[in-house]
Amino acid sequence: MNVDFPLPTRFVWDLSRNVLGKANVPTQSPYKREVLQWRIFEILSSQENDQDSLASFFTYFNLSQRDTAQMFDVAVRLADVFEQYAVYRPQWLTDWEKGRDPSEFKDIDSDVMGWQKTLWQRLYAQNSNTPVALQHQAEIQLASKANTLPEHIYLFAVGSLPPQFMRFFFVLSQETNVHFLILNPCQIYWGDALTDKQISTLERKNKTVDLQAERDINPLLRNLGQQGKEFIDAVLQQQHVQIDAFESLLTAELTLLQSIQQGILDGERKTTFSEKPSSTNGIDDSICIHACHSPVRELQVLKEVLLQSLKDNSSLQLDEILVLTPNIEDYAPFVETVFSDPLESNLDLSVSISDRRPVESDPDIKSFISVLALANSRFSVEDVFAPLSSDALKQFFALDSDEIERIQQWLSASAVVWGKDLVHKQAVIDASELNDKHTWYAAIQRLAIGMCNPQESFVADGIALADVVEGQQQQV
Repeated sequence: MNVDFPLPTRFVWDLSRNVLGKANVPTQSPYKREVLQWRIFEILSSQENDQDSLASFFTYFNLSQRDTAQMFDVAVRLADVFEQYAVYRPQWLTDWEKGRDPSEFKDIDSDVMGWQKTLWQRLYAQNSNTPVALQHQAEIQLASKANTLPEHIYLFAVGSLPPQFMRFFFVLSQETNVHFLILNPCQIYWGDALTDKQISTLERKNKTVDLQAERDINPLLRNLGQQGKEFIDAVLQQQHVQIDAFESLLTAELTLLQSIQQGILDGERKTTFSEKPSSTNGIDDSICIHACHSPVRELQVLKEVLLQSLKDNSSLQLDEILVLTPNIEDYAPFVETVFSDPLESNLDLSVSISDRRPVESDPDIKSFISVLALANSRFSVEDVFAPLSSDALKQFFALDSDEIERIQQWLSASAVVWGKDLVHKQAVIDASELNDKHTWYAAIQRLAIGMCNPQESFVADGIALADVVEGQQQQV
């Protein structure tokens, strides 16, 4: 269909690559977070760091080059920071590349910014094709490559854009058609609307100022969505052709929800609301608030509300219902259990879950990631035992539910808490005055000797035995 839906960052990189020549720009940016973290780790692992300004990096994080696991963890975080700099603070990086310190750094600890500057200069020396530099070069050459640009570019459902991306798209709009499809909640201009906090600040500074007109603007509109307001305002400040698609609720009686929606659309503060019933019971329940003690109870209440709505409105279909939540991962494990009823099929609601992270949506992937994470963990009994709940691992080791429960009992009897052995425990805590009690080594020793010890004794060679493994259970 020749339709592509890249995110703005990738679109800007791909378009810059087409304009500047694919031979001059790699397919994947060397400053992409996933690539950058390995480049940073390589630089930090260099033997030269003790003699230059990167030595302050190891002092700042209290690291040594032997701490490779922790150093890589810091490299991952720094890659994210530098990627954010490239988007929101490009001038800082440009100044560092030219050996200057940004003017904003006057009141910042020079040691903190010094190793960041050195690290970025090392990265830049390896590869000067930074996203900021390539975007600037592409902007200069857009006019000469106008015939290679797409005829139409649509930005759909973008809530905000960094200033440098905004500039790129407006430069691009001089050569081709760029369409912003913006979700604007208000049909009047509200870019200069003041929040309650801003109004209070102005009134404290000037007792005679009259800001009643500001207070008459819808308070939800004024106080929420500041990022979206600034984005819409930035777009409207540019030369553009505006096509509005607002739709008012042209009816005499509105429900409470509709009244609030209409007030936001008109930008007005509504003090009175009609009491039009929104359900067959004669009550306006267009907005309901339920206090629930857990995510499971929230889902149970939601199901009851949906069943009642489907009963009250015979024209309502399941594919017309959308449930929104801030973090779907908190609810996803319980959705199928709550919304399916094995005893009464007429109470089943067919649902699908979107926007789940792959690592969370597939239990096998989640277990695999948790096993990989053990290498850098404390080897707590919870972390080690958790992957065994995966069907894939149970099948691989030929374990059934009873055997899993038996293993859990053995671990409890052996008193294992964390740590592979004494050496691992000392490395994690960075202390020498420790013992191997409650480590995996001690626990396995207690179980093994307890299993082999023919005497009815609870202690052997100074070791408290865990005599809980019997007969053929040894095969587990």
